[in-house]
Order: sequence, then C-alpha cells, then structure tokens
Amino acid sequence: MFKQNYIQKLAFDNIRKQKKFYKFIFVSLLTTFILSSLIAILYASYEEISYREKYTRYGKWGLVIDCESENELKSLKKDCSITSGHIYRVGDVNYQGKSLGEMTSLDNTALDLTSLQLKEGRFPQNASEIILEEDRMVGLNIPHKVNQTIELTVNDGNHQQTLPYKIVGIVKNYSQIYSISLGSFITVNRPTSNYQTLVYSKDNLQLWNSVITNQFEDRIQYNMETYGGNYKRMGDDSLYQYDDYSLYFRYVIVIVGFIGVLGTMISSVSKRTENFVLMRAIGATSKQIQKLIVYEGLLLIIIAGIIGVVCGLILSATILYLYHSLMNGVFLMVVNQMFYVQLAISFIVAVIVNFIPSFEAYFIPLTSKVHQSIKKHKVRKIRKVTVPSLALRELTDNKTASISLIILLMVGIMGSTMLFSTIGTYTDNLKLFDVEDYDYTMENFDNPISQDELTALSQIKGVSTQIVHNHDIQIYWEDITEEKSLLYGRQNHFNLEPESKYYYLETSGLFYYENQAVVEDILLAHHMEGRFPENEDEVFIVKEFWNAHEDGSRSGGYYTKKQFDEDKNDSYIQEKGLDIGDEVEIFTNDWGSRELGKSHRMKIVGTIYFDDVTQKENHLIFGPNSGGMYQFLTNKQTYQKYISKDTEQNIYCDVNDYDAQFTLKKQLFEIKDRYPDVVYNDLKSAQQLSIITLKEITFKDISFFGGLVFGIILLVYMNRKIKAMARKHQIGLYRAIGMTKKQIVMVYTLYAFVIYLINLVIYTLLSISLSNIHFLNMLDHIQLSQVLSVISLGIIAIFVIVFAVYSELKNNILESISHD
Repeated sequence: MFKQNYIQKLAFDNIRKQKKFYKFIFVSLLTTFILSSLIAILYASYEEISYREKYTRYGKWGLVIDCESENELKSLKKDCSITSGHIYRVGDVNYQGKSLGEMTSLDNTALDLTSLQLKEGRFPQNASEIILEEDRMVGLNIPHKVNQTIELTVNDGNHQQTLPYKIVGIVKNYSQIYSISLGSFITVNRPTSNYQTLVYSKDNLQLWNSVITNQFEDRIQYNMETYGGNYKRMGDDSLYQYDDYSLYFRYVIVIVGFIGVLGTMISSVSKRTENFVLMRAIGATSKQIQKLIVYEGLLLIIIAGIIGVVCGLILSATILYLYHSLMNGVFLMVVNQMFYVQLAISFIVAVIVNFIPSFEAYFIPLTSKVHQSIKKHKVRKIRKVTVPSLALRELTDNKTASISLIILLMVGIMGSTMLFSTIGTYTDNLKLFDVEDYDYTMENFDNPISQDELTALSQIKGVSTQIVHNHDIQIYWEDITEEKSLLYGRQNHFNLEPESKYYYLETSGLFYYENQAVVEDILLAHHMEGRFPENEDEVFIVKEFWNAHEDGSRSGGYYTKKQFDEDKNDSYIQEKGLDIGDEVEIFTNDWGSRELGKSHRMKIVGTIYFDDVTQKENHLIFGPNSGGMYQFLTNKQTYQKYISKDTEQNIYCDVNDYDAQFTLKKQLFEIKDRYPDVVYNDLKSAQQLSIITLKEITFKDISFFGGLVFGIILLVYMNRKIKAMARKHQIGLYRAIGMTKKQIVMVYTLYAFVIYLINLVIYTLLSISLSNIHFLNMLDHIQLSQVLSVISLGIIAIFVIVFAVYSELKNNILESISHD
C-alpha cells in the first residue's frame, strides 16, 4: 500500500522529473489565470479611466433640475445618496457696449461637479472674481492672461450694475461640448432665485431610475455624455439597466479557459493509462491513483495561479501604460473587489476541473489490454482505412477532447468576430470623421444677422467664408399632379379647397450664395445640365433621388445616386415639367402663414443629379435643414427681388492663415452673443474629439478581444499538444505500416477542418436564432468583417492543431512506438 505522504511526494517527483509533459498542462493553467486576472483588471481600469475621461470633458453631474422643489430632492435622497450643487443665473453681461452672454455663479459643489479644466490661474473665491473659457478671451479682445481686471455691466432683468471683475482663471473651452449652459462668465457667492440644481450620486443608475419612479422626468436633463453609454431603458417600467458586454465577458473567460484546461488534463490522463495500470498491479488502489492526479493538479494550480496573477498584473500595467502613452489618457490601474471575486472563482473552477479527470483514472481496470488491442486490432485496420476515415476516428475516439476543442473555438470565433468588427468599425468611422470639412459653421433662424456683419465676416483676410441665404418656398408646376404616389405629401396647409389649382404644392427652399463662383465650380465638376442663373427670375434645380409607394407615401430621399443605389429594390422618381426651359410658380410665404399669397413665375435654366458629394459640398448644396425633393438655387438679384427676410442663414468658414482664426472667432462670438438663436459649431475641434474618443474605444476593445483570441489559440495548442503526446504510440504505428508524414498531417488537417466546420454550423445557427434573421436572408446581413474573422481564425486554428501533431513526427519511428 502507498502511504499518504508518499502519494504527495510522488506527485511532486512526477512534475519535477517529467517537465516536458507537465509544462503543457502548466501553460494551459497559466494562460487561463493570466487571462482571468488581465480581463478583471483591464475591465475595472478601463471603466474608471473612461469615467474620468468623460466627466473631465462633460462633467461629473448625473442630472440637472430646473429650479427644483424641496420635495424632488427629498424623493431622490430617500432612494440614494446624492450630492447637489447650484448654477445661479446672475444676468446678461455687457462689455464696452457689446452684449457678451450671461454671467453665472456656481457654488463649490457645482464647481466640482462641472469638472472645469483650468489652463491658467485658479477658481474664483469671491463675487468680484471670474473665470473665462479660452475662446471668450478672444471675443473680449484682451490679452490672454490672468489677474487682469475688466469692467462688466450685469443686467438681472430688474436693474443693472457696472463693477470691476478680476479674471483669476482661464479654463478649457466648454460651451461646445457641455450639454448645459454654464454661462460666458463664471463667478461664486452670488445666489439668485433663478437657478439649476446639479445632482450627483455614486450610484448613477439608481439616481436615474429614482427620477423615473418619482415621475418628474419631464423637468430634468440627464448627463448622457458621461453616463448614457453604459445604460439602456428596458422592461415595462422603462427603467435604466446596465448595457455592458464586459460584465459577461469576464466570466466567460474563466469558464471557457478552464474548459480548455479540462480537455488538456483529460488528454494527459489518457496518455498515462498504462502507468496507472502498472501502479494498480504493484498495489496502488484506485483512490490513491485519483489522489495522485488531484495532488499533481493542485500543485500545478497553485504555482500557475501565483505566477499567472503576477504576470496578469504586469501585463495589465503594460497595456494601461501603452494606452496612457498612445492616447494621452490617465495612467490608472484598478484592483478592486471584483478582481478578488474573479480570482476566487478562477481557483474554485480550476479545482473542480482538476477533480474531473481524476475520476477517469479512478475507474481504470487492472486488466486493461491497451497494447494487445493496438497490435491485434488497430494495426490491421489501419492498412484498410483511408485518410477521411482516420480523421473521423480521431473525432469519435476522443469525444471529450473534441467537445472541449469545439467550445474553445466557438468562443474564439465570437471573440475574433468582435475583434474584426471593432477594427472595421474603427476604419469606417475614421473615414467619416477624418474628412475635409469646414472649420467653423454657424446656423441662424428667425432673426437674420445684418448684412453689414455678414460682409465683415466675408472680408477677414486669411479666411474663406461662404454665406448661404435660404427662404422657405412652395412650388407649383403644370405636371405636379402627374406622379400620383406623391400627392399625399403635397397637400398644402393653406386655406384652399381640394378643387383649387394650388391645392397640391411641393415644399422646398430658395437658396442664394454670396460666393456664387464656388457653387458654380461644384456644379460644373459634377456635370450639371444647363447653366447657373444669370438673369432675374431664373432658377437652378438640385434633384434628389426619391422612392414612392402605392399608398401615396414617399420615402427614401437620398442626396446622391451613390446613396440611392444602396437600396437595390427601388427605382427613383423622375417627374415631368421640371426640365430646362420649363417654368415653375414659387410662393414665398413666411412659415406658419395660412394665406398662400402671390406667386412668382421662374424659368428653369439648369438641373443636376449628384453622383456623390464631399462633406463640404453636402453642407453647401443641401444645408443642415433642407427639406423637400428639390433645392432651388438662384442669383442675388432674383433672391433679393422677392425675399426681404431670410428664413435661415448658414455661414461656413475655413481658416487658411492660423493667425486669422482669432479675428474670425472674435466676430463669430460677437454674432453669437447678439443673436440668441444662432447655433455655433467648432467642427474642427468636434472632429478631433470624435477621433480621440474613437481611438480610445478601439484600443480598449482590441485589448479585450485580442487577449481573448490569443488565449484561446494558446489553449487550443496546449490541448492538442497533450493529445498528440498521448497518441504518440498510435502515430508511430501509422508510420510503421507505411503512412507518410504528409498523410498523417492530412489526417489531422481534415480532423481540424471538421472541428471548425462544426463550429461554423453552430455559430451560424446561434446567430440566426439570436438575431431573428431568416436563413434565406442571412447572406444580406453578413458583413465583410465577419467573413474575414471566421476565415482568419479558421486558418490559424487548423494550423495550430496540425502543428501540435507535426512536432511529434520529428521523432523517429522507434521512439514513437516505444513507451515512456
């Protein structure tokens, strides 16, 4: 009988003396522990880094309430622990006779929750001190420095007061990215009755759901920029829930990783079957053999676990430092409670997995006839069978190992699909973001900017400016009723009877460009028909591609033929009466008018269908708020003849000289301050921020999914390597009866191909069932990134499986047939 301490000593000696064999089990365990700790640390670290980056840009506050009542805050405090701060609206500001926006006062909590980033100086400490954003210094036309005093006139609606204010700090621009208005000038210690309340809670999800359950959601605004990406509304009660794949991803790593280890350990037991039979023959009991395997596994688990966690920490720190260096982000490594929970789960699963192969060894009979069955049965059969039949036998004789391989590769396919999808999304979005566009734009409605101010903008040296005037119009032409499918959408809102000639009208816009030559060059480059209007009462029509349905509704308006062609099942509408030489009647009624007014007859002198447009051309020709099927372009004299007040004005600016941007910004801010409805867009900064955010997300996802795929491939190799070592004797017999190395490689290549084919079938069925796509329509939904990911992983997986066997073919035949 083997004594208990002898079993433990034997387990230790087996590992020490047979390092070549046990190293593959060790590496499998090590890989799983590294992946488990790596994912746990990266998940927690990226979550915290992402949160810090977002609240640095968009504020830490979770929601804002307009002039909240005491009951609303009490309701929120009952459900969760909250912190609240106030933004007080002090009044409108005038400086040297110019209106320059609003002054606000923030209490200390609000200053913290807004997360304003100081470029110079400090935050205000009393009501006579202010901070400004960078661009506001340009608008004031004062030196870019702190500790200077300016006189401001503040009007709170009841009275105005002129006082000196000391600029104590300059902060990064916030107006363009914050979803709430912080004012142009920020001070402290000036509470008013007009205020907003910023609310923050460590449990933001609970905070938002408390608003919903207490039913005052209509009076609040969520900070979607900071928190919205993590939540989605679900269920009958429409409450917010976490929407983050990483929560499940980290546990999948543990389970799948140890499934790979299980396959490896079962293969190791089958390799040592004869050794266990000999041990039984010299007096070892089944229970002692089982304990031997358990002790060996526990020893490997402890060593691999310790080294794996250390390696996981080092690798995590390396990846996070790389992220910090490449993305200029925060360097932060978080090891929180969830890391220890996942580590504990990993050890528990590893121990459970370790016990499973020990039961296989426990039931090995003493009378096992391994050698005889190979000599008398398998050798004779090998001479008769083919490569496909041997591959099939490899699959059926090793069911457990094959199943674990299938599960590993299934998760590998999912991981590689998401990896390629991440890369594809990055490249697609980068093309969208990284396009040539205007540096600054401005949209104005209702109260037109004066022509003197527009002229001053267009005359700034070093800046290319295009100013577009637009007025809503109604159009009538003789054949407007010919296309029956469009009549439903053309029923007018004027006080006209259906029998009236003008009952059906097309809504559109009449455009006039101050820099007309630029637009003419664009139209010529896209092969327009006819010419641009030169005389009075002439128009040029930009025709879009539209689809119509038999029920009278129209849909599918596309600016270009390229966009339209993506909708393969439809054909576009070509209406009569809108060709060169035809005439249209245009009504220039103001928006909301119930009376149609007088019509103006105009002649069509040119038309165009665009094949494709650049981002700049899209802005110019179609505008941000264009509507209708057609855009009507005209010249200055025609536009000013009939239009006295623009419905909409759009300003597009490109900076050609760096120094000119300060003059441009100064004038743009002055316009913005004088016209409250103006929408100012710093497209250049927004584009840069979008690209930075895209790169951050891509880096995080690649490190997640790339680590998973690499770990899965390594586990597949270890699984097959142990199995190849276990079947070394069988491979030697194949060679002894005349099979070439090439034939043996073909057997395992075919085996790997069948395994991967099974995975593809399962993956396809799962995809169809989860996405509710009909099998016949599946091809329409397959993306190139999915195909590439499946093919790439398939090639790598087949290579790894075959390579694990090929390394055993380097031994000579006698070494392969002999027993260890």
